[in-house]
Amino acid sequence: WSAFFSPDDRSVVISGSQGLQRLPIEADAAAAAGVRFGASATLAATGQVERVSLDARASRAAYCRFGQAFVADCAAGAEARLISARGQALDCAISPDGKLVAVVHSRGASMVDAQSRETLREIAASGAESVAFSPTGTWLVIGASDGYQFWKVEGWQEGHRIARDRPAPGPLAFTADGTLAAMPVLRESRHVVRLLDVASGRTLATLERPAARPLWWLCFDHDGSKLALSSGTHTIEIWDLKLIRSQLAEMGLDWKL
Repeated sequence: WSAFFSPDDRSVVISGSQGLQRLPIEADAAAAAGVRFGASATLAATGQVERVSLDARASRAAYCRFGQAFVADCAAGAEARLISARGQALDCAISPDGKLVAVVHSRGASMVDAQSRETLREIAASGAESVAFSPTGTWLVIGASDGYQFWKVEGWQEGHRIARDRPAPGPLAFTADGTLAAMPVLRESRHVVRLLDVASGRTLATLERPAARPLWWLCFDHDGSKLALSSGTHTIEIWDLKLIRSQLAEMGLDWKL
């Protein structure tokens, strides 16, 4: 369901039917890639865990399970704690500093203190289905059936809104520096990816995918030069954005941040 490299690239945190687990990455000269996964360690839950969100240090996680949202201290291995929210939890995200959890339900999003589990704020958003913090913690983005709404976390000021042409599943990915975002949109019955300047909301480019299936997960690499896309075809698409930009630059069409 989810997979993340740790900040030091020495392990991978995954979620799925076996809960939330950490797999160490070990050198292995006999393996084709020169590395292998070591024995897994359970971080939280032993049953099915859906999408997971980690803080910047991968020390605290928020995740949804059977319509409920939980927060877990991965470093201490403590039992996950239930977070109360209005309605069934559809998605959740934890802030980079691990202090705030956003829980999406059908009427919007609840902002919850990760330690006390106190609800600090409610944001109305009809049809909300996904949520993400930018890596810098500056922005919170709520994805709904009709578009993405950006909120400035400091002061909770409403920011730019990115409309969708038609309803589509709505995961969202940011580059590590938080300047660029990738989001799926449905255009003429094709699921394409829009690259966005986060500060202004300006569309920089649209990636026309070879596959027509909806996207369920997006992720940039550490320097933002590659974008990985996962869909219902059980395949992963890798887009080399650095190469694309170099080709566009030759035509005077490269985007500028």
